[in-house]
Amino acid sequence: MLLSDPRVNPSANYNRSIRRASEYGHHETVRVLLADPRVNLPVIKNYSLQMMAMKSGQYKIVELLKNNRQEKMKKKLHSLAGFFSLQG
Repeated sequence: MLLSDPRVNPSANYNRSIRRASEYGHHETVRVLLADPRVNLPVIKNYSLQMMAMKSGQYKIVELLKNNRQEKMKKKLHSLAGFFSLQG
């Protein structure tokens, strides 16, 4: 797979790959890019991607991005809960 090549940076050019894949409805590409740890989208960027996908009528992409954002928030909350339980 192309992403396994260390010379490939999927977040290059301000995450152009995932932005274009979201805009043009490439569901599988978006899913693969979201799973890559090098693609780290802040929440605000995720909303921007959702809006772009929605404007293009790519509703499956909107759901995929929304679910990804929710999963990241759950993981962050879980890690914070673990941190605070260690502190007490």
